[in-house]
Amino acid sequence: TLLLTVQLPVMAWFQKQREAARFERINAPNTLFITAAHREDSKNLVMDDITVDGKWIVNGEEVEMSYQDYVFAVAGDYVENFTLQLAHTTNNPYTYEIFEADPTIGAPKTGEVIGRDYVVYKVTDIRPSELPEIADNVGTKIETEGGEKVIYYRVKKTEMTVEGENGTSSTISKAVTLNQESDLKEGETNKCSYSENGSVTYDGQYLNMGNDGKADNTFNNLTYSSYSHYDQRVQPLYWQCTNIPGSSGVSKNSFYREYILRVYFNSTSTTYKDTDVFYITAIGNN
Repeated sequence: TLLLTVQLPVMAWFQKQREAARFERINAPNTLFITAAHREDSKNLVMDDITVDGKWIVNGEEVEMSYQDYVFAVAGDYVENFTLQLAHTTNNPYTYEIFEADPTIGAPKTGEVIGRDYVVYKVTDIRPSELPEIADNVGTKIETEGGEKVIYYRVKKTEMTVEGENGTSSTISKAVTLNQESDLKEGETNKCSYSENGSVTYDGQYLNMGNDGKADNTFNNLTYSSYSHYDQRVQPLYWQCTNIPGSSGVSKNSFYREYILRVYFNSTSTTYKDTDVFYITAIGNN
């Protein structure tokens, strides 16, 4: 189950007859949306097809999948920077990470494997009606596959200089993750978490994760108002990354930032399917 929410500095709640209630902007210059890839309607963002026993075909052989990727975007204007937040339950033994997405490389190269190295997004050109006119991100390559327009997304990489022994140095390519550098998975070292200009380290981190990987009681009083007993698997974990660049500080121009949400799992130990609630929230900071 995927739920998308957006918060702005000033909001109002309206309901009319049998129409579904929704948020409406009353501070007109500020606009912020969670969308599918290519700033298209969020109904194109579907997360109900996680296949824990799936296989990648690598050099003609089947390899156990260890993650599944989904592309989404934050779009708007007159929002200089924003906070991105995940909130999710832990019924399934999944872990999550958000990377900057790169739609500029085009069709797959030799050796690239669908699902492992790139994500195929089918372009619909259906966008939220309230979304302002926003030009394509610079360099976005729209290809044709089977008569349909598609974009091939990959995790964005950045070049880093690593100082070695005896004054030597080398350049390595690292994935641009929104997680802070200290938030490493088992076996990972020196993970890069720099923004597109190479100067900002993202601070994405869980705010209430205990040593067991489940939610602690930090936000129970805010999450629950009248309960004294909790199933730990349904206590939500909250992850947050702040001060992500949005509009230009001068022009306050329209923008959309694209991301790959990666869901990690262990195909040998995850033998069941359960239901998790997962929220993505964008909050304007100005």
